Amino acid sequence: MRKLIPFLIVLPLFAADGLIPLAEGNQWTYEQRFFDFKGKLESTDTLLLSIDAAVEHKGRVYYEYRWQGAEQADLLFQGEDGIYLGGKIIDDMIEFYDSPVLYLKYPINQNEYFVDKANNIRYECTGENLRAIPSGKYNTLRFLVYDIESNTPTAQEYAPGIGLVYVEILGQWMEIRLVTFDVE
Repeated sequence: MRKLIPFLIVLPLFAADGLIPLAEGNQWTYEQRFFDFKGKLESTDTLLLSIDAAVEHKGRVYYEYRWQGAEQADLLFQGEDGIYLGGKIIDDMIEFYDSPVLYLKYPINQNEYFVDKANNIRYECTGENLRAIPSGKYNTLRFLVYDIESNTPTAQEYAPGIGLVYVEILGQWMEIRLVTFDVE
């Protein structure tokens, strides 16, 4: 069974007034589905994304956003124009960035783009979508996400106030769908 922990899914987030709700204890469970070249389901895995802790640094609260089993966690905070990446945790060592970088812009207009300079990823908002998945139906914002070095595209959809609900690795026969969530 293949297991892919989505490192690009340093994925975008909102807060209650944005795309990923940033609060200690929030968690999301996803079903990762792999298909053969004919579109037949081959296998599934379960992925868990959570905010396990909050860390205060220089008067700002950063939230530890981590995929279960990943060595690295991103330290995120809500800014006026979206979510920012302010540092990372690797093996319990915390590194704060001198200059935080925009991680997920919100609000954002259709065809507008931004670059996550820390991860070398370009996000382009392609518009709104209605996504029906195991956890429900959501009005989402759809982003085409490109790793700038490889130009590998991924489609990601976020539901404001809930977070990441759907990911499709384009051309790779794989998708990730939100199954359950518990957010404040």
